Amino acid sequence: MLSILRTQLGRNSVWMLGGFGLRLAMQAVYFVIIARILGPAQYGAFAAVVALVATMCPFSGWGTGNILIREVARKAESFGRYWGAAVATSLVSGVGLCVLALVLGPLIVGQNIPYSVLVLIAASDLVFTRLSAISGQAFQAFERLKWTAFLQILGSLLRLAGAILLMLLPSTATAVSWSICYFVSGVVAGCIGLLAVRTQLGWGKLSLAPMRGEVREGFYFALGSSSQGTYNDIDKTLVGRLDSLEAAGSYSAAYRVFYAIFAPVQAVLFAGYARFFRAGKSGVRGSYSFARKVLPVVLMYSCGATIVMVAVAPVLTRILGTGYSEAAHALLWIAPLPILKTISYMAADTLTGGGRQSVRTLLQVIVAVTNVALNIFLIPKFGWIGAAWATLVTDALLALMLWVVVFRLARDR
Repeated sequence: MLSILRTQLGRNSVWMLGGFGLRLAMQAVYFVIIARILGPAQYGAFAAVVALVATMCPFSGWGTGNILIREVARKAESFGRYWGAAVATSLVSGVGLCVLALVLGPLIVGQNIPYSVLVLIAASDLVFTRLSAISGQAFQAFERLKWTAFLQILGSLLRLAGAILLMLLPSTATAVSWSICYFVSGVVAGCIGLLAVRTQLGWGKLSLAPMRGEVREGFYFALGSSSQGTYNDIDKTLVGRLDSLEAAGSYSAAYRVFYAIFAPVQAVLFAGYARFFRAGKSGVRGSYSFARKVLPVVLMYSCGATIVMVAVAPVLTRILGTGYSEAAHALLWIAPLPILKTISYMAADTLTGGGRQSVRTLLQVIVAVTNVALNIFLIPKFGWIGAAWATLVTDALLALMLWVVVFRLARDR
């Protein structure tokens, strides 16, 4: 395990861990600020919209960020061609998805959430934050993870500044006022991301042409990420719709703690993503060989992360306020998630690196549909506890299916 940490993968993991750590520290601060000044109902309204838009975000860009990493990891001189395609595709698809979100949003999240919240969050996450994300992926393709980490930190720093400003203003904070701050931070982060790529890596012709032969593969990447976003986040939206905004606020708060504790695993996955593609030139057998070297390290951490979540739960209400008493119980219910997600993410990236993104996507779609169905059935009966049950069942199912496929393909010659 120590030998891995001394490699470039280890150094890049440290960069990403530092980036995740700083980002999550800032997210924790602005999350506490926003949760306290908005209250469970207003925060629940904001969280429900964010969760809905998150399921659409992967289609903004149509998977071109992943294709950019794949192509540059294998052939660095292709950067300009695929970077220009990534930016152009993200702009076109992002605007189109904004229109779709504004039409479908009220039907899904309900009429009790201000329409302006939907407008601001959709524009921020589907256009500007997406540009910041593909900028980070451009540096990720060259394994220059310190720049990827910087761009991720920048977005959280800007939102922290917005939260502090909102807290200091004399007027009462609402989901609308926080959404304005959220939008402005997304615009600034997106513009700085594009500038960083231009100065550090170069540019390319803005054109959709390079994607003509990649439409199907891009769709698999986008659909897979959307499915992942669905079974990760749609439960918060459904809790807000089928139970209450207060319940959605507490349940979302527990997930914020999980994401903070899970950050080191995400750091390793980010750092190793391009390497899965290199190792996977020979197919799943090659990417599986790389995964076997990394999995024991991250799995050991994930077991410890589950213990930490159980230990943190009793003090969560003291940090967030009495309005979030249910968040402590929710954190205990989702405590196994670090282990389940580590197992499934490693198998999923193994398939992607080995050229089997279509298989990964199919399994993720099956799990996403199953997750939504379970949530719709369980939340009206059991509230957020039903959402937690649905999450645990579907994450375990996904991990099992992914590894069955990986083992089978890795044995094929």
